Amino acid sequence: HAERSLRGDGAEDRQGDRGVAAGAEPQEVAAGLELATGSPWRMEIHRGRFTVVNDTYNANPDSMRSAIETVTRMPGRHIAVVGYMAELGQVAAQEHSKIGQLLRERHYESVVIVGEEPGMAEAYGPSAVRVDTVADAVEVTLGLVRTGDVVLVKASRSVGLEHVAARLVEEANA
Repeated sequence: HAERSLRGDGAEDRQGDRGVAAGAEPQEVAAGLELATGSPWRMEIHRGRFTVVNDTYNANPDSMRSAIETVTRMPGRHIAVVGYMAELGQVAAQEHSKIGQLLRERHYESVVIVGEEPGMAEAYGPSAVRVDTVADAVEVTLGLVRTGDVVLVKASRSVGLEHVAARLVEEANA
């Protein structure tokens, strides 16, 4: 069972404000928001022995930054399992580098990078772990994670990290 944020950026508060402005009673709005769920694989929070934040629906520079910042505010050591952001064209290397730098600046304990990517690992630093496959990402991440950690899993859909997130959730709940 996942706890899902509507967007992770206060969107639920704005939706509530809109509901009240439209004439709904605050209690009705609150009850409706309690029942709301987000799209699958969008900032799904799975709590267990460690927490998995599954944001594998897609990735672009803004959504990567938002996910990294959101997880940074969660208690625990932070680990990121990330991969390529597709369809960036000529700015791909620059944007991947910025994400690696942000992960370093936010003091992520470990970063596992899956598949080819132009610059994230280099910008994070020598402790970034590069792996070729989803299976390798699961194995490496399970070797790094400890009770109480928070693991962000995020990349473009073509990387297939939803499979990593699913396995990590299984292990977190084992």
